[in-house]
Amino acid sequence: MFSECVEWIAAASKQGLGKMIGAFRRAIEAFRGLRYDRSRRKPRVLVTGELLVNFHPGTNFHVEEYLERNDMEVILPRITYQFRKDFQAAISEIRDFGAHLAPYPFALDGAVEFIQRFLERIARSHPLYHPAARPQDLYSDVEHFIPKTLTCGEGWLMAGEIAHYAHQGVRSFIILQPFGCLPNHVCGRGVTKRLKEEFPGVQILPLDLDPDTSYANVENRLQMLIMNQTAEAEHSAASVEPAPQKTRGGSPRPALSST
Repeated sequence: MFSECVEWIAAASKQGLGKMIGAFRRAIEAFRGLRYDRSRRKPRVLVTGELLVNFHPGTNFHVEEYLERNDMEVILPRITYQFRKDFQAAISEIRDFGAHLAPYPFALDGAVEFIQRFLERIARSHPLYHPAARPQDLYSDVEHFIPKTLTCGEGWLMAGEIAHYAHQGVRSFIILQPFGCLPNHVCGRGVTKRLKEEFPGVQILPLDLDPDTSYANVENRLQMLIMNQTAEAEHSAASVEPAPQKTRGGSPRPALSST
């Protein structure tokens, strides 16, 4: 369904903006027609990292599909964050440090914000849609230990995304990074210790990827994350189950039923 909707929008892009918006509305209506069951939420996992390996399945062993086959709910960040964080860095340099730069970041970031909010008004018709956080909101969770002007690799973006979703109850995170990409290792793996200190109990799995990476090694590490998340979910479910009642003789008896 998703691929079909993308094709609708891509085809409409050749016919003008109005046709694209119409195709987007049609896509949202198509998703509203899908059946879903939210009575039992699957454990959620955020997959973030370097731009290419995060959004190109062929470079990451189709990690999203693998996690979904193993009963996990995958969260992917907005691809627009990738360039909006650079706009935010330039705006900070102008406002906070008096840098003599052309003011185009203000206009570009404002334009993207307007387009995103316009499309979100359409997407809100789906009952499961949640508005995306603004980049400024992502940064506010990590501003006390990462400067906004940090632009090497993904800058503050990965840490901001992890902190944002940790506040929403997500417990598992995967950072995808090319092997040997020093900026991403600093901005990804380098902040995991601080994030774990601020959000005790979360598991953050950095995965190094390159053409020689063994699929077996990636799968083993993913399975460790999945098993840890499953065990935590089972423990949480067991802790809220009512304790069995006991008779006077000390033997347990089932709890009274309401039926």
